[in-house]
Amino acid sequence: MCRPRPLIPPPRVDSAMVRMRPLAQPPALDPARLGELVTVAFSQRRKLLRHSLGRWLTEQQFGGAFDLQRRAEEVPVAEYVALAQARRPAPPERRCQPGGRPLLRRAPAAAAHRVY
Repeated sequence: MCRPRPLIPPPRVDSAMVRMRPLAQPPALDPARLGELVTVAFSQRRKLLRHSLGRWLTEQQFGGAFDLQRRAEEVPVAEYVALAQARRPAPPERRCQPGGRPLLRRAPAAAAHRVY
């Protein structure tokens, strides 16, 4: 613990020194995806994750289990890393016509002219 003695006037807090050492084998993940995930999680201050990260996980089509009833600062770093490592579902298979052109499906004529 570092006491506030060297500062004048002394602050009303105690400080601590933290030593951070890099992992010998860093986790395999996309740093941009982890950065986006953490940015979204901390984007709404003092709110539950369901308000921010919940939408992002839905957009990412995340199908796993994750407790969104917490605040961003309550989630351990390992859980953010696991979320960033979670694979996105494979995109739907595209069907093509002979020659490589995409197969287009037309809406029924009655539905195409319907006004809402």
